[in-house]
Amino acid sequence: SSTLSALTTETSLPSLADVLMSEKDTVRIEDCIQWTSIENLQLLKSTLRLSKFDAFVQQEMTQYPSPWIILREKFERSKLDFDIVLIDCPPALSLLTCNALAASDSYLIPVESGSNYAIQGLDDLVSIVANIRHKLSLDLRCIGILLTKHMKAQTACRVMEQELRKKHADAVLTTTIRLTTKFKQAEGMKTPVITF
Repeated sequence: SSTLSALTTETSLPSLADVLMSEKDTVRIEDCIQWTSIENLQLLKSTLRLSKFDAFVQQEMTQYPSPWIILREKFERSKLDFDIVLIDCPPALSLLTCNALAASDSYLIPVESGSNYAIQGLDDLVSIVANIRHKLSLDLRCIGILLTKHMKAQTACRVMEQELRKKHADAVLTTTIRLTTKFKQAEGMKTPVITF
């Protein structure tokens, strides 16, 4: 929310949770788009309420016979025309993540450098994506694996990068996001890191 407040002053608009959990499209994606202080960047905010999405869909199964494609259908019914839409997903492999993948034509996998949990989660994600691609007949392309919080000086990070490149070859991007205090400083100043 601190990042959002740095980008826009509008806080009263509905959120993605309202879009996904509203009855019969009473809240549309168009109703939630927020303009920002950065040219050509608009946001559709999320809230903690979105964490209840999986339970909500299970309770309302008769309303959602195809729970994997709720988000995709919402985008298809919208009148928005964007060149690129980025969907930031939680690390949990939930129905929400599956919806994001089903609404996409490509995906990027951020992996926290030096974390064994991240590698284990990567294998699970690859399996889930393959399942979704098959089940929904999607042409879903992997842009690549992006190492985040990467510190080349740390042995654990270097070893993990080597293992990933050995196992996933060209899928691991040459670009990495290094660990820096600038992210925390920008957050503390409520300023987007790209303008900090």
